[in-house]
Amino acid sequence: MKRFVALARCAQRTAIAIALPSLPLAAAAQAPADLAARSYAPSAPKSGSITAAGAPVSITIEGGARRMIVGATVPHTARLRDASGAERRDVIVQWSTSDPNIASVNQFGVVTAVRPGAVTIRAVAGSLSAERRYAVEANPVKSLTLSITADQVKTGDVVEVAAMAFDGNGYKVPNVPFLYTFTATVEDSAVGQLAPAELDQKGRFVAQKAGDYQIIAVAPGLVAHRTIRVANRQLVETARVAAHIAMPNAAVTDVVAWRARDGRELALTCGSGVRNQLVTYEVSDAGLKAVDTASVDAKGVIDCVVDGDAGIAAIVRDGGNSRSSIALLDVADPRSIKALGTFDDGLGAVSGVAIYKRSLFAVSDARRLEVISVDDPAHPRRTASLDLGGERAMSGSATDVSVSDGIAYVALGRLGMAVVDVGNGKFGGTLAKPTRVASFHAPFSSTHAAYGYRSRTGKWYAVLSEDLDGNTDPSLAGQPGFARIVDFTDPAHPEEVARYEVPEAGVQDLWIDGERLYVAAQNGGVRVVDISADLKGNLYHQGREITRFLPADASAPNVIAVQPVRGGMLAADRASGVWLLRLTPKE
Repeated sequence: MKRFVALARCAQRTAIAIALPSLPLAAAAQAPADLAARSYAPSAPKSGSITAAGAPVSITIEGGARRMIVGATVPHTARLRDASGAERRDVIVQWSTSDPNIASVNQFGVVTAVRPGAVTIRAVAGSLSAERRYAVEANPVKSLTLSITADQVKTGDVVEVAAMAFDGNGYKVPNVPFLYTFTATVEDSAVGQLAPAELDQKGRFVAQKAGDYQIIAVAPGLVAHRTIRVANRQLVETARVAAHIAMPNAAVTDVVAWRARDGRELALTCGSGVRNQLVTYEVSDAGLKAVDTASVDAKGVIDCVVDGDAGIAAIVRDGGNSRSSIALLDVADPRSIKALGTFDDGLGAVSGVAIYKRSLFAVSDARRLEVISVDDPAHPRRTASLDLGGERAMSGSATDVSVSDGIAYVALGRLGMAVVDVGNGKFGGTLAKPTRVASFHAPFSSTHAAYGYRSRTGKWYAVLSEDLDGNTDPSLAGQPGFARIVDFTDPAHPEEVARYEVPEAGVQDLWIDGERLYVAAQNGGVRVVDISADLKGNLYHQGREITRFLPADASAPNVIAVQPVRGGMLAADRASGVWLLRLTPKE
């Protein structure tokens, strides 16, 4: 047993030739301007003026209540953002206090209350500054209790920790700054291993390693503790190959599965190559059978989706020159793919589409959400267009969109992602008038897929596929990407709470079914991850991975899409084709 001490800080062939129309120049994509609510900053640039790319324009101080008691130590963060709302973490901040005899502050923004009185804490970064005023009071705390939501859990389970302070009369003392920490005695005694657990200052604890943990709450002059016993998670299943179809004439770009109105399980792959093939399949207990193919007159087929109830497929065709068009196909009879209609009116670069309630959703030029009615698939028409950009032009970003329960999760590449109400009813949006609900933008990454997930605990999450290739931060070189999990339960204050990061591999695409996350992990193959209950930390290290599969026929695997189907999953690999996998409990 190894002991840790941690301080928690904060077969038929059909040819479909679809000509591409002439395409005008694409509009430039731009970034959102989400500035901090309260800031001390120079005047905003006038409309049409140019702000230096990434230059910080606002600063705010976060952390701590407005009152402090003597003996309290409270960490603070100076948050700097540029004109797009992106955080700047590489700018040096100078901290100071108006009276060090009342409260001191170190170079990291940690404030310590010394004696009663009024004091102002100030953060300065270049020409930007922010202040926070405090009233330091005498310490009335005489006792401390600590509660936990469970004392026997498994790795990956989130335990809520809450401390309460009381005065000499037994009354609760508000606004006491608690420091949460823990010690750990874990089963794995390997040298140099990762941190065995996480405990944040909101009182959320999660363990990566099995063992016994002492959870500790510290208030000025007092300490309380509780014990949590953590066992290993047991979720392992075996992925068995049920069928494999190679595609030597096309590199697969996507796979989508659906259930036809007659109950049959079907699938469609799209790909780019000599003939830019589309292939339909029947999926059964016997395996995977290709039933029709079609070639498309385009530079490439980027994405494909299917509305199973309507029997309509939509494909994104790459027309070159940063322009795309969308073709609609009749796949009600998968043995005979038929062309229906096309849409290209005002589209720029499109790399992903979604279908929901006979409407097609596409992200154009990494900034506009286009809503296109396919009630008459021979004559699709735009019903709405929502600009999710801003004032800063962006380019070279892969984007995508998914829709569930009337909410669109829009991946905007280097602009991050946006949550849009397209008919949910809670936020006032409709198909004709989509409404932006929230957004999330992290530095040094590019969001190229986003999916929503409602946990049985009541939490609302978005799971994002993040790409780090081509970023400008040299410290991130060689890290291809990961799945980021953001809590949108409070849409006004989204919070990144977890991630799934495969070492030495990336995350190309995702799919959520029930409480399972299906991950196309590029050279890492395909993975299935348990996302039940609350989520926190890195799921890869918590035993939440249910199974994994690496295509054996590929010298350099590159799994780019995955879909759950018939008690298993379909995986599309650029190098080796399409795989049908069955999942069974490991014996």
